[in-house]
Order: sequence, then C-alpha cells, then structure tokens
Amino acid sequence: AADSDGCFPVYAEESHVLPTEANYFKAGHSLDLIGDDLHIFGSLSGGTETFTLVNAKRVVDQTDEIYPYWKRATVNGIKERGAHISFVRHGRLYIQGGYTPSHAMLGDMFEIDVASGSSNAAPVSYSSLTLNIERRWHCGHYYDDRLYLHGGWNDGGPLNDLIQFSFEDQSWKSINIDGSIPSARRWHVMTPLLRDEKKMILHGGYDGNEKQLLNDAFLLDLETMNSQKLNLKKFSDKGRCRHTLTNVDNKTMIMLGGYANNSQIDRSIFILNLENLTCSQVENVGEIYAGIRGGHKVSKISEHGMIIAGGHVDVIVNSSSNLKLHFRIFSSIFLDRGNQ
Repeated sequence: AADSDGCFPVYAEESHVLPTEANYFKAGHSLDLIGDDLHIFGSLSGGTETFTLVNAKRVVDQTDEIYPYWKRATVNGIKERGAHISFVRHGRLYIQGGYTPSHAMLGDMFEIDVASGSSNAAPVSYSSLTLNIERRWHCGHYYDDRLYLHGGWNDGGPLNDLIQFSFEDQSWKSINIDGSIPSARRWHVMTPLLRDEKKMILHGGYDGNEKQLLNDAFLLDLETMNSQKLNLKKFSDKGRCRHTLTNVDNKTMIMLGGYANNSQIDRSIFILNLENLTCSQVENVGEIYAGIRGGHKVSKISEHGMIIAGGHVDVIVNSSSNLKLHFRIFSSIFLDRGNQ
C-alpha cells in the first residue's frame, strides 16, 4: 500500500513468486488488465510464461485489506516471443506476432483463457492472408471485433501499412488510408480515444534513422479510414520512441518515457488535451520521476491511477534488489499540479 500520493513501488505478499524472476523486465513484454488482474506475457529473452498480479486494482483503490500477489504459469502451445502485440477479447488474452529469441518473425495469433487459469494457448485460424502479417514492434488495436495492425518491422525493414483481421470470417486484408499517411515506423504508439475507440492517436517511433527519431502525430479514424496529421506543439518538438501514451480519462492522455534522439531516456512528461488537441509539459513530476523509463508498458487499472511495468532505465531493469524500478504505479492526482 502507498503512504502518499504520487509514484510508489508495488509490493506483493512475500509468500508468492516475485516478478523479478521474470525476463519481461528486459522489455518486449505485453501488459493487459482482465477483471481485477494484470497479466504480463513474453519478453525479448523468450519464455512462454504469464505473470499475473492478482487483485492489481486493489493496489490503487486500497478499499480493503486484500493485497495483490503474483501467480506464475507456463503457457503451452505457443512459441517464445517478444515485441508482439496483445489485446483482450471476450475476457480472454490474445497474442499476435513478434519474434523469437533467435529473431524468427512471427505472424500467428493465439487465445489464452488466463481468467480461468488455463495454461494452454489456442491458435486462431486464418481463412485468408495478406502481406506482412509477420511483424514485430508494431501497434495493434482491437475494435468492433476486428484487429488492426499498423507499422512495425519485418525482414524487409520498416512498415507503414494498416492491415485488418476480422474475427467474423477469420480473414486478413490490407486497408487503404486516405489523408496524411504516417510514414513507415516501429516503436511508436497508437492509442484509442476512450470516448470514441474508433479513433486513435499515433505518435513518434523509429524508421531506421538513428540520428533522428520521428516526432509527428496523427489522428486515425477506423470508420472513415482517414488519417489527419496533427499540429501538436511541444508534444512533437523532438522525436521519441519506445514510449507510452495512456488515457487518463475521456479528455486527457499522458505521454511517459521512451528514448530521445541521443538514445537516452526522455524523462519529460506531456499531457494531451483531447478536447482541443493541445498539449502541455508537466514541470513538477515529483515522485513519478523514478518510474520513467523506456520500453515499458502502462496499464490504467482504475479511475485513480495506472501501473508502469518493466522496461529500461539507464540500464536494463532486472535487478531483484531494485523492485521499485521494475513495477510502479502512480496516482493521477499528480496531474492536478499542472505546470507548477
């Protein structure tokens, strides 16, 4: 439990497995909230294990004496992978793409019923294919019983296409986008609006130019298949990759961490106002400074806050003696401080 507002470590009961035993702290993992539990899968080091923080939502709400604890399970029937995407459908965890520890590209998809405690991954059948379903470091969004993938990397280099998988007929197809089309990239973010999930904000990434990361932003509409380039001053003043852009509420997103053009962690925090599509930098970040890193994942777990898991600080975060840098939660209360 926390003794103050802001950013603080997540502790679990000592009798249970600790997350520091997992390789996902080397990044390339996925992070998904299903019910009250938070599920982590995969890493760049491989492994087919899930680590579940049971009662994760209690960490923020602190409404009773029930504490979170870790469960560890090996999932059968799926290849080791990292740099994949994940999403939740009908209360079940889905994993798509990525690559193996030996860098073999993957385009498969699996369903895991983690809520029931299943240790088996069921493959999702494809009735038809399209180009480039094999990719890594891409972005994905599940909407209207369809999975949309954008960008990423495969053996041919960076990708800029948008492809769709329909669960109704289990088919893949390429989607044509009108308007300002984002260039090829990986390590970018693509975050749906809470109030209108058919629309997504796409920002940043890396296209192979090590000297200049991408700093552009787009509003992508999955109904009209139109992409609009956004003029977000400050938000796009400099390039950033391997960062996160997370919904705080229906009106606000927060951008955390990632890498800047000098390959160092970018510790600036930006707030995006979705009503007028303007952004501002948070000057007084307080205790959340310790939780900022790159290659991490973030999950909003209640109206009060979100959890930051894994990734790199200035070095790879995997030391069991430094749990507070592995897995942090911060309360959205700090947003009220504005630009103090």
